[in-house]
Amino acid sequence: MFIRPDQGVIQVPISVWFTGGPGNWTGFTMKASNVTATLSGQYFVAAWASMGTAAYGMRLWGAGGELVYDSGAPAVVVTFAAGNWTYLGDEVLTVGRRYIWSISKLLGSGEYISINPFAMNCHNGASGGGCAIGVDYANSRILMYSLATTAWTNQGHRPFLCAKLLA
Repeated sequence: MFIRPDQGVIQVPISVWFTGGPGNWTGFTMKASNVTATLSGQYFVAAWASMGTAAYGMRLWGAGGELVYDSGAPAVVVTFAAGNWTYLGDEVLTVGRRYIWSISKLLGSGEYISINPFAMNCHNGASGGGCAIGVDYANSRILMYSLATTAWTNQGHRPFLCAKLLA
């Protein structure tokens, strides 16, 4: 799943729930780390496989008979990948702490960020602990948050990926 939050305040989606099931995903819901906040922006969902959508054009098939390319299917082009998070520190909250890391990256026109690696828990020494991502447009950086009572300051180079959807 790729998102592009609206500019303004830093929006922090912390949890994602998918509806449907394998082969029949029907939607998703995201919640903000600030439970009274509203998330806004654009999104698209992509699969790492081609789908037969064109009425004509070119299709390529794999050795097992699976469709691997359809010229009519929209393509996702990876524009940026990194894993070099810089630890910025933490903030004390009423329910624990928020640990913060950043990557210097200006989100370009039409670029979206993959939130899949951030829909899982961050590593921490306590039970539980959510992970979240935010775009700081004003300072040209991406922020990763771990919301827990404790957290490991080295998050193991969690992958960060940007992409554009080409129609």
